[in-house]
Amino acid sequence: MIYLALDTSTHLCSVAVFSNEQILALTESHDETYTHAEKLHLFITAALSDAGVGISELEAIAVGKGPGSYTGLRIGVSAAKGLSYALGIPLVAVNSLEIMARNAAKQGGNHTTWLSLTDARRMEVYSAAYDNLFQLREPVSATVVTENSFKHLPGPIAFFGDGAEKCLPLLESPHFQFIAGILPSAAFLGEPAMEKLKKGELENTAYFEPFYLKEFVAGKPGGHAQ
Repeated sequence: MIYLALDTSTHLCSVAVFSNEQILALTESHDETYTHAEKLHLFITAALSDAGVGISELEAIAVGKGPGSYTGLRIGVSAAKGLSYALGIPLVAVNSLEIMARNAAKQGGNHTTWLSLTDARRMEVYSAAYDNLFQLREPVSATVVTENSFKHLPGPIAFFGDGAEKCLPLLESPHFQFIAGILPSAAFLGEPAMEKLKKGELENTAYFEPFYLKEFVAGKPGGHAQ
């Protein structure tokens, strides 16, 4: 199966083309100013060209559904829905925190828990903890980080993402290993996307919305609004 995968949930605008789980092409860039709206369709065209795939040859669309930047998610999901609808092909969505965990695991290391942390402003993060099979140890949540956060999880723990970078001074622990440079790249959407396609876990193109996860603990600083 030939399909297009994309994630725009963070500062990384990322597009890949896959044949089953084999990546054929990847186009992405990191941009602190969130110019995803200007870049995304150019990246889609470039990735398809690099893969030698015509848009009419696509058989599915896969997208990182968040949580993450409101603006970034809206741009990526709108593009994914538009392509799915126009081409009449299935749409699958994968949690962007899981995509990050799969990225981190490819870097190696002997860890019991893979902890994805996406920046949600101030000392707030979107977090999810995964085991080595990428099953959830702790569900996706909005968390205000303190020095005691995440220490209840079984270690050793690999923590990563732009939320981890921001909170690194507070998250010191002998059980933690920080992995730099991990973001939800479309390069790691292949395996979970194929799992969903094989199981028929498809999104309703008309009604699918990003996973914004804007709620935070009452009385704490507010949510993410990029």
